[in-house]
Amino acid sequence: MSTDDSNGTAAVGAGGDDDAPLPPLTSIWDCEFVEKTIEEIDGVVIKVWKCLHPGCTRYKKPNKQHNASKVLAHFMRQRGMNVAALCTGAISVPKMNQYKDLQDGKAFAKMDKAQKKRQLTTDIHDTQAEVAAMLTGATKPAYCEATHSNVILPARMRSYAALSSVAR
Repeated sequence: MSTDDSNGTAAVGAGGDDDAPLPPLTSIWDCEFVEKTIEEIDGVVIKVWKCLHPGCTRYKKPNKQHNASKVLAHFMRQRGMNVAALCTGAISVPKMNQYKDLQDGKAFAKMDKAQKKRQLTTDIHDTQAEVAAMLTGATKPAYCEATHSNVILPARMRSYAALSSVAR
């Protein structure tokens, strides 16, 4: 079912009934091929995880830290994630697709969260500018280079903003 590729890692398996799609994972810790434990090593209690994919050189060797991103990078054989070793075990195509879907979902959620945070920051800034305008009696907001948006300046600075906008 699996063969060695040019860099010595087991290739992703193909064929047979193993190609049926698997249900999506919500976390890499829900996967049956990772064991998350706490062990005592040299008298120190540490969090560890183990890869349970058959044929993996990291099989039954503890990996320090419970870091889901590193576990996923290990399973997906992604370099550059500061992973001790990439998985050399036999991973079926549906399982690899399940990992890819999990990774894509996490990346989308991260981008969505960042976009919502930017939107919230913009909304707060706009609301504060409107309140400042009502309190100071300002009628026209000035452009702020630092925030790349319009801001309401206090009365003592309005004349400076008018001069700087004419200079542009």
